[in-house]
Amino acid sequence: MAFAESLCQSLIQINMLDEDENQYYVNQTVIDRALTELYTDLTADKEPQESTVMLAVLLINSGLFKQYFPKDEGKQLKLQLKEVARSDDYPLISDVIKKK
Repeated sequence: MAFAESLCQSLIQINMLDEDENQYYVNQTVIDRALTELYTDLTADKEPQESTVMLAVLLINSGLFKQYFPKDEGKQLKLQLKEVARSDDYPLISDVIKKK
């Protein structure tokens, strides 16, 4: 419990979480920023960051990906993920993507 509380307090300090009467919640600004970074990183002309790919895989596996991205953009991002899965530079990510 102390670990979780400490983690939440750290996230509050960097504006990643809000607190209201000892309940923690992610604010909409953080969600919007994370989705924008995810989209930008996956559509850039360079290999995406591992954390970005893992977030995208989590969104896809949870069914939330469709909620945040329109169909055409979602297709484009999923194609990019497949390209990353084929890359030898990211074996762990490649394994995760292939198993989903």
